[in-house]
Formats: sequence, C-alpha cells, structure tokens
Amino acid sequence: MYLNIGAGDWEADGWTNLDCPSDYYRDAQSRHEFTIYDIRNDGLPYANNSVDVIYCSHVIEHIETKYIQKMFDECYRVLKKGGILRIVVPDAEFIYDISKTESTFWMDYWNLKSGEKYFQSDFYGLPSLPRNVDYCVHELATPRLRYHSQHQNEYDYINEFENMGRDEFFEFITSGLTYDTKHVRDHINYWSYKKIYNMLKESGFHQIFRMNYRASFCKHILHNELFDNTCPEFSLYVESIK
Repeated sequence: MYLNIGAGDWEADGWTNLDCPSDYYRDAQSRHEFTIYDIRNDGLPYANNSVDVIYCSHVIEHIETKYIQKMFDECYRVLKKGGILRIVVPDAEFIYDISKTESTFWMDYWNLKSGEKYFQSDFYGLPSLPRNVDYCVHELATPRLRYHSQHQNEYDYINEFENMGRDEFFEFITSGLTYDTKHVRDHINYWSYKKIYNMLKESGFHQIFRMNYRASFCKHILHNELFDNTCPEFSLYVESIK
C-alpha cells in the first residue's frame, strides 16, 4: 500500500491519494479519487503495520506543528517494519540564507517560474519591487507578507530579519499563525531538517535521513518524474524508515 498525503492534482498507478476537501482545490480534487483525511482532526484510516510507503510533499508548511506531530505518530503506527515515510517541504534554512545574500535568486526564480506570477498579481500590493526579506516572509509565513492584499499587513519585518538569529526569526515570523480554510495555500509554519528529525524521533523513527531531489530508498520514487516536482530549487527532502 502506497499513500500520498495531500496529493491534490496528482495520481500514479498503485498509489492512494489522501486529501482534505477544499473549495480552493475543488477542481483539482474532482479529477481524481481520494480518501478524505484531515491532518488536523483525523487519524490515518489504516490498520497498524499495513502501509509500505507514505509520501507527503509541500503540505505540512500549511499546518500547525502539534497536528504534524500527530500525523508523524500516525505514519509510524500504520507503516510496516521497513516502511518509508518521505517528507518534502520548503527548506527554511536555505530560504533564510539565500535571502540574506545580495543575489537576485528570488527575482530570477519568480521571473522564470511558469504559470502564476504571484508578485505581479492582485495578491500583492507592494508599491515597489519585492526585497529578499519579502520573498523570505512569503515562503515562511504568508499571512505576514507586507502588502498582501488578502491579509492587509503593512508591518515591515526588515529590522527583525536583519537583527535576529535565524531560529529566532523563524519562531518570531510564524508565531500565532494557524491554518485558514479561506487561505489554504498560505505557509504558516517553517521546517528545518533538525525540527523534522526531532519530531520523527519523538514519533518512534530511528532511521532518519536527509535526502536529495528524487533520491529515495523507495524504488517507486527514485528518479521518478512523478515525484518531487514542487519547488525543487528550495525544497528539503527527509526520509525515515520504520
């Protein structure tokens, strides 16, 4: 049994999609069968030691930490011995570090990104070009983004960004943020390898590895173009084996 938690508009032979129904993703979800699973309220609907692989890509940055700890506990419970859990998230440390440089990484990324041009859309009302701190806040704590039209925040976090340490800034910028059903795409939580590692250890996992893009202990994920397609430029990949 192979599970994709928060699958959205995705499918692959042999995999079961799990997702939480959403008005925002209704069209995408209508194109694929999925099992209803709300990370914030549900346990995984599977027996102990019954699942081979769980894949979860760019989902947990939208959810509060306490619910993700519960999800990790559930993943450990349902995985078979030797089963694999793969977590993919925005890499908070990379995002912060690249934003601290004088490079045009973010501007180039968004200019080259196909499809939605977020910073030139109605979602963003900044009267000038975004700075690196704006890109950083967008990826870590979307509701705190300055001049985000849907959240109407005008506070500038430049002083905290320049003067706080990295972990201190992570905690500061995400403090108090919660999942919002009206803004399901918002990032409200930050993730580093250390944070994920510690939480997986708490859930019972002992074999935990920082992985690379499309590198996996699961042969179905290894070098497979169906996986790891969301923002590989700044993603963190973590796998644990039960």
